[in-house]
Amino acid sequence: DELTRDKYIIKVKNEYFEAKRQLEFVMENYEPAGEDLDVHEKIKGQEKAVLATNSSLKIQEFTDQINRLNFRIRWRSSEYIKNFFMSLVYGRFGEFTQPQQAQDLMQKGYQAIEQKNDPQLRVIINQLIDLLPPAQRNQIGFGGTGIG
Repeated sequence: DELTRDKYIIKVKNEYFEAKRQLEFVMENYEPAGEDLDVHEKIKGQEKAVLATNSSLKIQEFTDQINRLNFRIRWRSSEYIKNFFMSLVYGRFGEFTQPQQAQDLMQKGYQAIEQKNDPQLRVIINQLIDLLPPAQRNQIGFGGTGIG
């Protein structure tokens, strides 16, 4: 049991460090809002204490918090949502549960990009993700944002 637990803690810590690297990249290359900066500072202040617990559950929760901040900052970026839309369209074509509705949404997505209508594109992305089979939604790790 101890050997297995240690392997799992190492795995969770590796996931944490990867999430931390991604967040640092996002903080440097995107435009975090004031609230994001506050959350980032709070995360940095808690890092040593959380890692010292050696609790895989606490470290995983902490990693999830970092991933949510990472996504929230990226989600506000026009470039990111355009790239997300394109990867969703080209990477998932044919996997949608309702292909005709997905095709209509894709057309609307291209129009939203042309019109630089980021809020509409975010809504379309969420709608397209809802048309993916549950296993595919889980695979891309996107549960929607509630942002539209």
